[in-house]
Amino acid sequence: YNYIIVRDFNVPGLMALLDDPKSRSMKNFIDFLAVVQHSITNCNNSILDLVLSVKRCTVVASEDSHHPALVFTTHVIAKHQQRFPINSLYKSYNFKKVNFRALYNAMTVVDWSFLEAFEDVELACDAFYIKLYSLLDAHVP
Repeated sequence: YNYIIVRDFNVPGLMALLDDPKSRSMKNFIDFLAVVQHSITNCNNSILDLVLSVKRCTVVASEDSHHPALVFTTHVIAKHQQRFPINSLYKSYNFKKVNFRALYNAMTVVDWSFLEAFEDVELACDAFYIKLYSLLDAHVP
């Protein structure tokens, strides 16, 4: 399997000497997954952001010494899928042909306050997606 785990840690002294439970747990996790650690530390030697990957990746950061940016690159190979499956049970959208301006405008004029009437978050989520998909259906081929 190929995977990347990216996390915002903000943990001072993590894995410095492996003499505390957090550091030992993290080291065990890294060893268990057989991943490579790419960490970004700040000027105080605190790990702010962490990238764990199976494959080699390049981590680049050079900005604010107290909270540098995390930038990394990796190579991803996606499995080939039929672009627009025929007779699919699920609708697919062709976002290459979408009119984003019209879609964004339509989203901004929706009165989303109807979601506040729901006491059940699941029902609110269902109503949200019904509205969202109606907007996608109207603006995305």
